[in-house]
Amino acid sequence: MFALTGEDVRGYIASFHSIIYFLRHDKEKGAAFMQETESRLNGRGLIYCHTSSINKPVSSLFKSAFGHWGTLDQSIAMCEYAEENWRGDNRGYGYFQALLGECYYERNQLAVAEKCLVKGRRIGLDLLDIGLLLPTTLTMVQMKQQQGMHSTAQLLLDETKSRLEDRLEPVGRQLLDSCRIRLIMGSNEPDQVSRWVTEHRHRASEALDHNHMYEYLTLLRAFLYLRQYEKGISFGERLLQYSQSLYRFYYKAEIHLLLAFLNDSSMETPSAVNHLRQALEIGQQEGYFRLFLNEWDRVKSLFTKYGQQLRQTTAFHDELYQQGGDAAIDYGEQNRAVERLTPSESKVLKLLIEGRSNAFIADRLSNSVETVKSHCKSIYKKLELKNREEVRTYFEKTF
Repeated sequence: MFALTGEDVRGYIASFHSIIYFLRHDKEKGAAFMQETESRLNGRGLIYCHTSSINKPVSSLFKSAFGHWGTLDQSIAMCEYAEENWRGDNRGYGYFQALLGECYYERNQLAVAEKCLVKGRRIGLDLLDIGLLLPTTLTMVQMKQQQGMHSTAQLLLDETKSRLEDRLEPVGRQLLDSCRIRLIMGSNEPDQVSRWVTEHRHRASEALDHNHMYEYLTLLRAFLYLRQYEKGISFGERLLQYSQSLYRFYYKAEIHLLLAFLNDSSMETPSAVNHLRQALEIGQQEGYFRLFLNEWDRVKSLFTKYGQQLRQTTAFHDELYQQGGDAAIDYGEQNRAVERLTPSESKVLKLLIEGRSNAFIADRLSNSVETVKSHCKSIYKKLELKNREEVRTYFEKTF
């Protein structure tokens, strides 16, 4: 018996075994130990009832210990099994709803994700529970931003900041500030992002702390946004090395993906392919769809360039295209066409496919209009096409 509560201590031991097996991706044994926990403790257990709140600033429940460090299937299985047992506990029920919401969002089940997140956030607002309110708000802000609802996203962020103003520790304020910068990056305001990076540049060289991962990843995204590729690669590699020592599936995948973008922008093709491959392998294993769909334009561009070198994850490619509303493409044909182009021509090609004018392309790539025209002629010749209309038609068919 457990002296503090008079309960069967084997029930709590079973709960730890459940966590271990879920982390090992063994849902069957994880669920079996959850049932043993419930049986031996006659429900949830008195200790868990009194510690059902994280009540500290975290950016994500799904990516924390509560969500088994980003294991989707295991977190969903745990929540769906435990949800009914916690229905009478408003706070505990809110945590399970919030975690389910994050999981369904990553699975790209947006409607059910939003319902769960709204329930969890509402309970967080009622109880002013920081551990509930911050992760639900950050996820919903991201969701609304991706849906093009920028005003709604800003209102959610402002409301949370206002309600928690007197209760937030520095870490919580930094989370909300990092979320604000992510919104600004989506609104194309480089001056504000640049000022924020200047204020937070020291983060790239100081001792790393897992409690600041959201801020670190925001800084990495800001380096990419501001085209400070060398700084981004240096910090990203350091962050990746740090994350390797942690049991953090999602963060590793996200860092690999951002490093793929940074290396591709720096024309470091082997590194870009390697990081993209590793991001896809983790994504395929864990079922991380939104990680890639939230960056869909960039991801599609990398698939276009490097699809032939990523054959082992082609099934996941196709599923991403289906989730993203696009048909799967013939990577071989597309890649052979792009491989005939120089890096500069590839950049021009991407903008041609988007229907951009020569003047726009010249401004975007910091080239002269005459240089752009020269690249266009070379592209038409290599692809055996006559003009930009045929280029768009050709690539629309392929996509």
